Amino acid sequence: MGRIPVLAPMRWENDFPVVPPLPESFRCGEVQVRPMVDSASLRDGIGSVWQWNHEPHWELIHQDENGLRLTTDRLVEQLPQSVNTLTQRTFGPSCAVEVTVDGTDLNAGDFAGLCALQGCFGQIALTRDESGFALAMTTHEGEQVRVAWSDAVAKLRAEFDFRDDTVRFFYKDHGWRPLGDAHRLYYLLDHFMGVRAGLFCYSTKQTGGSAVFADFVYHKEQA
Repeated sequence: MGRIPVLAPMRWENDFPVVPPLPESFRCGEVQVRPMVDSASLRDGIGSVWQWNHEPHWELIHQDENGLRLTTDRLVEQLPQSVNTLTQRTFGPSCAVEVTVDGTDLNAGDFAGLCALQGCFGQIALTRDESGFALAMTTHEGEQVRVAWSDAVAKLRAEFDFRDDTVRFFYKDHGWRPLGDAHRLYYLLDHFMGVRAGLFCYSTKQTGGSAVFADFVYHKEQA
């Protein structure tokens, strides 16, 4: 969903770019097509299906046998201001993504989780305050719902349905439980066209917190 860049052969003719027809051997031969979206353990590198939301701050990114650790170095108010949000394309007519988040090293005021990244974003996050951990569903309009959570680890899920342009968020607790209502997605020019599924960690009160992401699972409905 959204813009999908494509590389094509090109040559210049009279100072004008021309895309020539593909040779017959290429059109009819064996062509290896890489997937545009995919699951990943996040423990041993990330593939070309992933893109950072902007130039990554590599000093805040660490990966080992536990998963992908994202650390914060600034205070922000909302998701779009954070750095090192790692994203994949969403895929219609519907898709779902899941991830396990370990928030053992989150500070009070930190949020780490799964988002639908666009101007009218939505997210589900493991967060921490002075009383302990919680799960929070937040949109561009602010926090919508919060429930107490007794563990530093949570399994989160986002379900995208592009037949009605909505995303729904869930957490694992003896089955998948919804958190908040369906969030409507809008395709405006304030951010970019489309919507992406993303992993994020940001701080609102104190820098230096971190979260570890592992076992990312991508479910794609066949049209």
